[in-house]
Amino acid sequence: MKIYISSKINQYASNIIIDNQSSEAFIRIPETKIDADILQLVEQWPSSFEELGYFISTGPVVEYRAGSLVEHNSAADYIPLINAHNIDELKVEWTGDHPKDRRFNLIEGFSKWVVENSCYVVMRRISSKDEKRRISAAVYLPTTNDQKFVAFENHINFIGNKNRKLTKEEAYGLCLILRSKIFDIYFRSVSGNTQVNATEIKTMKLPSLQLIQKIGTEWLSNNIDEDKINEILERCHKYD
Repeated sequence: MKIYISSKINQYASNIIIDNQSSEAFIRIPETKIDADILQLVEQWPSSFEELGYFISTGPVVEYRAGSLVEHNSAADYIPLINAHNIDELKVEWTGDHPKDRRFNLIEGFSKWVVENSCYVVMRRISSKDEKRRISAAVYLPTTNDQKFVAFENHINFIGNKNRKLTKEEAYGLCLILRSKIFDIYFRSVSGNTQVNATEIKTMKLPSLQLIQKIGTEWLSNNIDEDKINEILERCHKYD
């Protein structure tokens, strides 16, 4: 019995395959024509991660090296240590009751391991091949005005703005875009592994700040659900 295998060759413009608009010059590899169409769509978005003033950092606390900073100390003031397991869909949840929840002790030398307790978009640095999204993102919101700092573990990437604090609406809008199917295909064309690299994220194209805020505002007002985000992104030039 003879087995015939057919193949189809797709040709794409060089600016779709090679990212010449960032210093990293990534090679993008679309697996299908749909992937290439999404790359072309995203390349038309008007903004970029860096142009909007965003930064992405990796959590500085390496738990197994942190020693007394994370060891049980009933006498010390503490703040939550946010880790990958605390990301649950769109929210970050730390109660102290989960077996993996750790406290970060505010003892001598703690300041270089923490950041201002403000609004951030956080994501797991490593995803499972079985997960439907490569990027698992959520919004970290300050839970109390008394807490001045928050600690992020090394398995977390967190996004903020270099020049100002993220608003709640902006954070949710950005988070929903990162979690969208369109962005997932876009990111997979750039990154072939399960690690979410900060360098790759900061070269990504984004819609305008106005649309990011609009998506977050509409979602928080229960006017849209997550399934509608792709539809908005496909027609984003009509919303900007």
